[in-house]
Amino acid sequence: MAVSELLAPLCGAEEDGPTLAWAAAAARALDTTATGFRATPDPAEALIWATDGAFGALPGAVLESARAGTQEAWVRTQARAAAHGPVLSVEHAEGSPEDLILRRAALCDLVVMSCACARGKGLLSGVFEALLIQARAPLLVARGDPARLTGPAAIAWDGSFEAARAVRAAIPVLALSGRVVVLQAQPLDRPYAEPERLVAYLARHGVADAQVQVLTGNGDVARRLLEAAGEIGAGLFVAGAYGHSRAQEFVFGGATRAFLAASGSPALLLRH
Repeated sequence: MAVSELLAPLCGAEEDGPTLAWAAAAARALDTTATGFRATPDPAEALIWATDGAFGALPGAVLESARAGTQEAWVRTQARAAAHGPVLSVEHAEGSPEDLILRRAALCDLVVMSCACARGKGLLSGVFEALLIQARAPLLVARGDPARLTGPAAIAWDGSFEAARAVRAAIPVLALSGRVVVLQAQPLDRPYAEPERLVAYLARHGVADAQVQVLTGNGDVARRLLEAAGEIGAGLFVAGAYGHSRAQEFVFGGATRAFLAASGSPALLLRH
């Protein structure tokens, strides 16, 4: 397995800086290249939508100002990307950001996204869930020091399809880790869900130093998993995303939202 296409959706704001840094670091570690992708709506359509059409035809000066602002943001994006060298390039497209990003990510091996956007903040707040659920893309949520990407890693294992897909997507990154710990926080009642089978699978894919740690005690599962990941010094936390229905996630919170909300935690590699 190899990562040949790495994509980083951008929003033209300050959080693009960490996103580009993570994308460049991941590309170097995985011996590939990364593309920062900025999608912007047509300024005229965006302004009309924002004002609910109250002003009818917008003055030319207003549109020119909006286009100038978009161009200035794009120049800043290009400058940020250039600082990381040839490993990172940037692209821009005009249209519906969500639709364009999902289509651009469809044939990518890994998508890097800022933690702010993943938490539902900023201009790309709706794209995170769409990438996970509609595109089934593996997402690397940029958080912490990119240099820790090749350090110890933790896997939240419950034997679910989502967790298994996350592990398969993470293999190229896990192969770079000095230590991998499979964390089991609850009884596994699914057939063939034994963590030892996961360890054997990892070994077949070049991840030889993997161990199982069964967590004891009661309480919030997400919190216990993150605490265990912190104790081993994990720079990467691999987990299945949205294993419950969206209604359950909305009402009860869910582990995915808890993983994203935790501050000071490792970077996340998620897949639905």
